[in-house]
Amino acid sequence: MGRTDLLLIGFLLCVSSVVVNSQQNRQFRLCVEKPESAPECQNLNRPGSGVKCVPVLDSTDCALRIQNRTADFGMFKAEEAILASHFLESVAVIGDIRHEERTEDEFSFTAVAIVNRAKVPSNDLTLTSGLSLCHPGMGLMKSGWSDMVLKEMDLTILDKTGNLRCDEWRSSVRNEYFSIAKQWGPSCRPGTWSWDPVADKAMKFDYNSLCEKCPNKGDCAYQNSDQNNLHQATLNCLKNGGDIAYVALDYARNFIQSTPGGNQTYAYVCKNLTLSSSPYGCNFAQQPWTSIVATKEIARELSPKLHEWLKPLEPRLALQEAPERAVGGWQRALIDLLLEDYHLYNPINNMDLKTFVGRGRRLKVKQDDNVCDRKVNWCVGEAEERPKCGWLSAAAWYAGVVPEIKCVNGLSDRDCVEKVAKNEADLVVADIDLAHYGKSLKKLKPLMFVGTADDHLTSVVAVVKANSEITSFKDLKGKKACFPSYEGIGYGTFLREGLNQTLIEPKNCPYSDSVSKFFSQSCIPGAAEHNKDKPSLCALCEAKGQYACSAEPGNSFDNDVGAIKCLHNSGDVAFVRLNEILLAFQKNLLDRMLPADFKVLCKNGGQPDSTLPLGPNSIRCSLTTVPSHAVLTREGDEINKERDTHVVLNSLDSMFGLLESNIRPDQPFFMYNPFAGHRDLIFPESSSVLLSSTDKDKNVKEFLKLIRDVPRPCGLESSAFIPKPKLLFTLLFAIASLFFSRY
Repeated sequence: MGRTDLLLIGFLLCVSSVVVNSQQNRQFRLCVEKPESAPECQNLNRPGSGVKCVPVLDSTDCALRIQNRTADFGMFKAEEAILASHFLESVAVIGDIRHEERTEDEFSFTAVAIVNRAKVPSNDLTLTSGLSLCHPGMGLMKSGWSDMVLKEMDLTILDKTGNLRCDEWRSSVRNEYFSIAKQWGPSCRPGTWSWDPVADKAMKFDYNSLCEKCPNKGDCAYQNSDQNNLHQATLNCLKNGGDIAYVALDYARNFIQSTPGGNQTYAYVCKNLTLSSSPYGCNFAQQPWTSIVATKEIARELSPKLHEWLKPLEPRLALQEAPERAVGGWQRALIDLLLEDYHLYNPINNMDLKTFVGRGRRLKVKQDDNVCDRKVNWCVGEAEERPKCGWLSAAAWYAGVVPEIKCVNGLSDRDCVEKVAKNEADLVVADIDLAHYGKSLKKLKPLMFVGTADDHLTSVVAVVKANSEITSFKDLKGKKACFPSYEGIGYGTFLREGLNQTLIEPKNCPYSDSVSKFFSQSCIPGAAEHNKDKPSLCALCEAKGQYACSAEPGNSFDNDVGAIKCLHNSGDVAFVRLNEILLAFQKNLLDRMLPADFKVLCKNGGQPDSTLPLGPNSIRCSLTTVPSHAVLTREGDEINKERDTHVVLNSLDSMFGLLESNIRPDQPFFMYNPFAGHRDLIFPESSSVLLSSTDKDKNVKEFLKLIRDVPRPCGLESSAFIPKPKLLFTLLFAIASLFFSRY
């Protein structure tokens, strides 16, 4: 062997050694829903660890990181995995986490129906109706049974029989419950039928046959003593005169075995709605265990190592011989993160995620898979919002929310407002400035408002220069004014103050006439489109050409920051949102300007505190304080279209909002969280709850009062209700809807 050959062999051995050492020292990146400073992450990241902590916000964030390969694997609870399977590609399930007493069970639970054979002589449930149903109840998300699982049998029966009603005069959820009530006789189907409390109460009144067999008929519920074991309560209902029960397989099997002659008396209902003595192949849903999902590139390498790291120690093996398993060791941290008490890791041979969850659950196939062809068309205006909307839509579908959400892509939030106005979309979440614009000019209305902490509310203030001699609103006559946008919240606030202080004439219409006469010059982005004969409304605007006076980014005086620039440049007063201006100063968006350059004009001109320095305390001089965002829909929509939208929004807020501990301890999606590293997508990150327009919240009331105080159309004595032909038709349709919805 020559010298060259020896050198080549040595080189290959060296490379091989490097590769082996590299693989041995490789750290697999695990999603952890904790900050990097948490003890679990600190311990996991110890020297010699085989796993590195990748902090994530939630399971959605983990799925996105796995998809873009900035994480290698993560743990997904059942509903999280089902939702992620709709989006993740090239991933595999390498193991699941099973209870130590049920390691042979392939699923965490199986939903079955057992029926009294005597009540179905044909052995075919499609030929039988009017049976008394016993059901554990809707809204049982704490138990891990989503509403989609809980209504799977009903939907299967309605699908097989073709009895699901799609009547236009009922909302989608009412059509569903009307059809279910027609299918069954006196029953007990308790729980939360709708997360909209008004709709829930009304349906339980109208379809009270579904509460007739409940021990507590008035509340459509089982007894309080049964609340901790609703499957047993369901079987007690069956024993006490019910005909069919929908429960977990373990409970059904024990019930049949403990009932004398149970095998002859009861049968399992198969998915084709025939009867069987055996539960095998006869179920409506099978829930997967919590799973470990990894990218396919590393699945084969990680799987045996993870099994070794998580398997129980043999009794003879002391912790001294496995120090990494001791408290503070990286393997102990891994075990604590992935394994609940009394649970064990079960390796799986790299099964595709969609296959894994689809063995027992119905999966969403396509957007148009909609029996009644009803949808809530949700417009999003930013490219980054589109994937989040897709996740929200899928999460709602898997949770059983009706009607389905369809995402509509707009070019901007303002474009989405136009699409809703033109009936190309049904709703948009808009900031309150745009919401005021949509209400005032586009005949839209706020169906719901976004609730936030007080420091994220919108307060409108009148800002003047620090050296200004203006001390009252009357002093503004003939001055130069800057507004963020035409018919925005600042513009509307000035109109109200002008009317209240008799500074502008209520019958001098349109209102833009009064504004152009009160101020000598203004910059009101967007005004030119509606007021081509009033050049003074745009005289202060800096941009020329196509962006002159436009509500577009090309106009440097557009929005609240632009209004302050306009004031600094040549204006005398700016009507702006205080929080937006203070944030702009924090982010250094106002070059060569300081808060000390400005002060805030108070309502009570001539008083000692007629002005305050611009700062957080100047909120004391705010002209109005309202929610930061609103959900806009069309005025004059058919009543059931509005009901559908309202029910969907209430459902989303209850299921995917911030009420985690009260309703869903393991919710698969958080709609107010950042998404893919982007904040404030669709909803502001400060969101905490959705508030109805009928809510008693003082800030909601203030916005609605602001709208009422400026009569529309201009010249009316008030914004009181004035019937119009279209509105009269809508009223008649609503009355008919209320009548027919009860049948």
